[in-house]
Amino acid sequence: MRIDVHNHFYPQAYLDEVARLGGAVRLEEDKSGRRVFTIRGVPVVHISPPQLDPELRIRDMDACGVDMQMLSLTMPHVYLWEPRAGLALSQAVNDAFAEIVSRHPDRFTAACAVPLQDPRLAIEELERAVEKLGFRAVYAITNIDGKGIHEHDLWPFYERVAELGIPLFIHPFLPPGADEMRDFWLQTVLGVLFESALTAARFAFSGLLDAVPELKLVVPHIGGLIPYSLGRLDKGFRTHAACSELIKKPPSEYLKNIYIDSVAFEREALQFAVGRWGAGRVMLGSDYPQAMGELDTCVADVEGLDLPEAEKEMIRGGNAQKLLGLPA
Repeated sequence: MRIDVHNHFYPQAYLDEVARLGGAVRLEEDKSGRRVFTIRGVPVVHISPPQLDPELRIRDMDACGVDMQMLSLTMPHVYLWEPRAGLALSQAVNDAFAEIVSRHPDRFTAACAVPLQDPRLAIEELERAVEKLGFRAVYAITNIDGKGIHEHDLWPFYERVAELGIPLFIHPFLPPGADEMRDFWLQTVLGVLFESALTAARFAFSGLLDAVPELKLVVPHIGGLIPYSLGRLDKGFRTHAACSELIKKPPSEYLKNIYIDSVAFEREALQFAVGRWGAGRVMLGSDYPQAMGELDTCVADVEGLDLPEAEKEMIRGGNAQKLLGLPA
């Protein structure tokens, strides 16, 4: 089975609620007539038909040889509103995802959204989504309007995620310095890789992964820049006191336990990342239907790896099946 764990969907109920709430996030039309989310007037992500229609997705999945997708929300997510509004957005998304999964249980699973700007509300919605709606994963954007999601007040949430035995998928938000990366759309082309790596490094250096060792963390885009930076992170641990005061081991000892997806757009980079983590910690991903996504090549990229067939099968779907607790 080929299971795509990195793709994005906007339920209509989410769009309606965003429009009703207003605030920093707006749903507008660009000059070409495409709908686009803006944050404080800056365009951040366009909406395409497959982001709204499960039937279009299934058609594309069939054409590209993908059997199942794990649906997830992406930017602007639910953090840019006050907590109760974030909860209402999360509930709208999770209810809609649950309904899609109930109609197509053999084609879709989903990761729930939670209002992480309020850890108590986040835990409440996490428990509802997992225990009542049957979700098998939770999705978190990497910062809460500039606040990192590694901060200590959020640790009880991660403890509950670990207790429930589900994986935490993180996804980059606008990276630090995004305003200086507007040219050439570099905040998306390159900046998000740094944002993912920054978050993963903070999870390690802060002691979070020591405090919650059972947390199953998934970092997208083949781990961002982490595959190429483990030696540098460990050098920081040996060299700078601030890098070692909160943890017992070099950061690579924690980060070697993360999971990554296969979204690389370059087979050589994917091959290297698989070599760093092992095939047992890599899962198929497409980033479909974002502008930077490629559903039509994601399976072929895995097939082209220099690996035994059994390891390719782990990446195509076996790892996701195990991590998400999906039936065989």
